[in-house]
Amino acid sequence: MARPPNVRDRYEARYLPGQELYRASVAPQDRADVLIDHERPQAPRVLRWPG
Repeated sequence: MARPPNVRDRYEARYLPGQELYRASVAPQDRADVLIDHERPQAPRVLRWPG
């Protein structure tokens, strides 16, 4: 019986390159009105807020 594909491998092979392509082509961080850094989920930081 074949092993199911590793979820992490699929994530790294498909999702991460897709996100990289999206960020490079659309630059959502440059277009967003509100920008929040979630690098540390327990302490999100507001990087940009209108006003």
